Amino acid sequence: MYRMHARYFTREELFETLSSKHGLNDAKVTSHSYTYANGARYEGTWLGGFRHGDGTMKWADKATYKGKWMMGYASGKGVFIDSLGN
Repeated sequence: MYRMHARYFTREELFETLSSKHGLNDAKVTSHSYTYANGARYEGTWLGGFRHGDGTMKWADKATYKGKWMMGYASGKGVFIDSLGN
């Protein structure tokens, strides 16, 4: 079971949206969507290049996480449903 879940919430996803051009000091909370190179799509709020606040992540295999994010990581209350519906 672990191997299946290891494809979600990857470091590659976390770092893909970060930029060395902008620091967190000038970051503002925004709301938009982003499609990652692996086919996953995030819709929700951002702080700089980090998923932050409320948002939904949908992976290419139909797994989803809807809930709270903090500095790029799923954190707090949320619901994860894997590709099998668990």
